[in-house]
Amino acid sequence: MRYRFVNWKTGEPNFQDANESCVRTFPDGQWEDSHCDLQSPFICFDAPLNSTDKKRFFWIDLPLNWIDAETHCRVNHTDLAVIENSEENEDVASLGFPTASWIGLFRYPWIWSDGYNIDFENWRSSQPDNAHGEEACVNANVDHKWSDADCSLKYPFLCYGAPKVRKTFVRMKFVSDVDPSNPAVHIQILQQLDTLLTNQEITDFKLNWKGQENPKKEMKQPSPC
Repeated sequence: MRYRFVNWKTGEPNFQDANESCVRTFPDGQWEDSHCDLQSPFICFDAPLNSTDKKRFFWIDLPLNWIDAETHCRVNHTDLAVIENSEENEDVASLGFPTASWIGLFRYPWIWSDGYNIDFENWRSSQPDNAHGEEACVNANVDHKWSDADCSLKYPFLCYGAPKVRKTFVRMKFVSDVDPSNPAVHIQILQQLDTLLTNQEITDFKLNWKGQENPKKEMKQPSPC
C-alpha cells in the first residue's frame, strides 16, 4: 500500500551521502531521512481492533538501529509507526518524546521523484552499484536499461504529463434521401466512421456529431396581378 502523507523538515529528505534510507520524526512532528544504523529511540503502534478505533502509538526509549527497532515493534506491538495522515502525525507528536525517533517509513534507495515507490525496474547488468557512494539518481541508455549515476552529471531528460486532448472538426456534405436531422442517422454515420478509422489503425479517438441546421427558405409570395 502507498501512503501519500509526508511531513518532511525543510531540506529533507536529502539522501545525504546516498546513505539515508530510514526516517525519524522530531518532537514537533517533522520528519528527516537518516542513516538506518543510527541508534535512536523509536515509535511503535498497535493496529485498531475495529474500524471505529484509532491506532495507538507508543514511544520506546531504547536506542536501536532501524532494523532492530522494527523487530522490537513487531514482537511487542504491530509494527514501527505507520503515519497515514496529519491527525495520526499529531497523535505521535502528542506523545511528548524529547528527541528524534524512528518511524516505519523507509526508502529502498529508489523512489520516483513524485514520491511514489518503484514498482518496475530495468537495470543494466551489475547496476545499481552506487560507485564511490555518489550515485543516487538514474539514467536510461538507448536500450532503455537503467544505471545509477551522480546527480550532478548533465544529461538530456524525459518529462511526463497528462495526455493532451486535441479536437478536430471535419465538415462533411452528404447527398442522400435520408433526413440529416434524424439522430438515428447520426449514429449510423458515426459507427461507419469509427469502423473506417479503426481499419486504418487509428486509435484513441472519440467521435461526436455536431450538426448544422439547414436555414429555412423563405416562401416567395406570388406577385399581385
